[in-house]
Amino acid sequence: MNAIRRGLAALGESPADIVLVMSVPEPDPTMVTGAGFAGPVMSVEQFDQERRHAVAAGEVILAEAAAGLGRPEVATKVLTGLPGQSVCQYAADEGARLIIVGTRGRGGFIRAMMGSVSDYIVRHAPCPVLVSGQVRD
Repeated sequence: MNAIRRGLAALGESPADIVLVMSVPEPDPTMVTGAGFAGPVMSVEQFDQERRHAVAAGEVILAEAAAGLGRPEVATKVLTGLPGQSVCQYAADEGARLIIVGTRGRGGFIRAMMGSVSDYIVRHAPCPVLVSGQVRD
């Protein structure tokens, strides 16, 4: 949330121009289809319920973030899938003018092994990206 605060303070955007977005992981489809020798471990209904639960939890987080920013009126959107890809696709579909994203500042080894959402967004976004690092006291 600090990244958003700092980015908005720098830009002075009006609430009508802001959409808070987060991406939640899609449940693993092999839980329904099975993989290898293992058969499915959940039904299609359970899979859909898991997905709805993740989206609902994301909606709560976004509402709290908007309220915490003092802007409860801003639009919010929960995406599913890989975070970098889903954010970039959403930005392209919606004609975003700017993406503000935070970074945890992980070390080079962890970032090299796991990748970085903010790095992905910077490299693939259809618009400018403002990356805000964590403020350390």
